[in-house]
Order: sequence, then C-alpha cells, then structure tokens
Amino acid sequence: MFSKAFASAQHTIGGRGWNGPSWPLLEMFGDATRKDVKTIHNFLDPILQNATSQHSGDPNQSNFLNHLVSETEDPALLRDELLNILVAGNVWRPL
Repeated sequence: MFSKAFASAQHTIGGRGWNGPSWPLLEMFGDATRKDVKTIHNFLDPILQNATSQHSGDPNQSNFLNHLVSETEDPALLRDELLNILVAGNVWRPL
C-alpha cells in the first residue's frame, strides 16, 4: 500500500508541474494527494511513534532514526527525513 500511494502521490505532484501555476484551480475542491498522503502517514507514523517512545531507552542503541529523534521532536520533520531515507534506500543499490 505504501509504495502504491507513494508512486501515486509522485505522479499527481508531477502533473501539477505540467499544469503550471494554475494547478490549484484543478484541485479547488480538494487536494488530489490527500488519500495517498494519509496512507503514507499511516505507514510512517507507527515507526516514528515506536522510535520516540523507545528513545529514552538504551542510549547505546544507535541508528539513523534514533539520531533524528535525539535531534528534534518535530513529527513533520521526522516524517520527512524518514521518508527521504526510505526512498533513497530503495533506489540506491551497491554494485
């Protein structure tokens, strides 16, 4: 579900570029990405909730997400950074 929603949101956002500055008029009655963004958030939020609740646990357990949680508590920023890493991790493949 996550990957399908992510691809759909990318497609919709790409279409906005083709429509130019008038794209908001085409979405006057609702954000075309709303359903996909909700699915993406439903996937990421439990991961972030788990990371923030365990952050006060073992300080020796170190990973990227724990580092992010130690730097900020802003859920939007955490979600954005986690999504960036998930996407980059799926695209980059070592030879």
